Amino acid sequence: MSVSTMSWGVGLVCLWNSCQAANPRLPIVPAAPSLPPPAAAETAIIQQNLSRHVHTLAGEIGERNLAAYAGLNRAADYALGQMSGIRGLGGQ
Repeated sequence: MSVSTMSWGVGLVCLWNSCQAANPRLPIVPAAPSLPPPAAAETAIIQQNLSRHVHTLAGEIGERNLAAYAGLNRAADYALGQMSGIRGLGGQ
């Protein structure tokens, strides 16, 4: 399993569990097991990917909300495009 797949998975579990306060009828997803810290090379890859995503979302796409709906759609398309390559989230 790649680091980006684990990051997306952990993020989705956290997002799902945070929705419990708004809708307690949703099932609780158990937290991901403790993993050893990533190696230096993996950490560098994570930092590069995060920097690229922040640059794209904040710099290129910019404001995204109901008042800037086109930006909201572009951000959604970007996120879906990034997830399409992750196995289990639309990829192989």
